Amino acid sequence: MQYLRNEHELMVPSQAVRPLHVALAGTGAAPKGVTDVHGRDVVTGLARTVRVDAEEVRSAVQAPLTGLIDAIRAVLHRCPPDLVADLADRGMMLAGGGAQLPGLDTRLRKATGMTVRIADEPGLCAAKGLAAMLEGSITPLTLSQVS
Repeated sequence: MQYLRNEHELMVPSQAVRPLHVALAGTGAAPKGVTDVHGRDVVTGLARTVRVDAEEVRSAVQAPLTGLIDAIRAVLHRCPPDLVADLADRGMMLAGGGAQLPGLDTRLRKATGMTVRIADEPGLCAAKGLAAMLEGSITPLTLSQVS
């Protein structure tokens, strides 16, 4: 989203990047990984569409992905050994819209040596968890339960 704003002067809602995920995965009807993204022009405020190439997006996400991997490594380095052992045994679970970024699980698996899975309906996990808490079917984890 930030790349589209900086490079194309286009503001887009988070759901508008889904066609870019599809283009990155190499699926869909977009010719040669090119897709149209609809948003609002930063300068005029009017609706506008830009054509974005999948290679352009791949290049744009490299720095944030490297930062993410570095942050995960730093957290693992600071974690107690028993927690790291548990993560190594159970693996990581990706949730949220970013979990659907093609190849993210593979890249994290290579960087950490851990199993990485993507949650069912990753974009809805947080909302479903909150709904379950509100309904009382689950209780939130507290720090006293972790110790």
